[in-house]
Amino acid sequence: MTKNTIENFNQINLNLSEPFLNYIDRARMLPITKEKFGKNPTQDQFLKGVIYYWIKKHASEVLLDHLNDSIPEILEHKALKTNS
Repeated sequence: MTKNTIENFNQINLNLSEPFLNYIDRARMLPITKEKFGKNPTQDQFLKGVIYYWIKKHASEVLLDHLNDSIPEILEHKALKTNS
């Protein structure tokens, strides 16, 4: 299976306190995270996955079925579990 590569031309900068960043890193290393993602995700993969999950669960009307196959971040998220 080919690895999905995303060329990031857009960036989001977050201003986080050190304690909150530590919470994110601890959450990334939890066994349940590895189970859900298929591996221990990078910080970038984890944040994209959390945002995708939130949209899917709480604002699913944003995710139009015909667009899911063309959004690189969604493809990467779905491939994480299948590639591991």
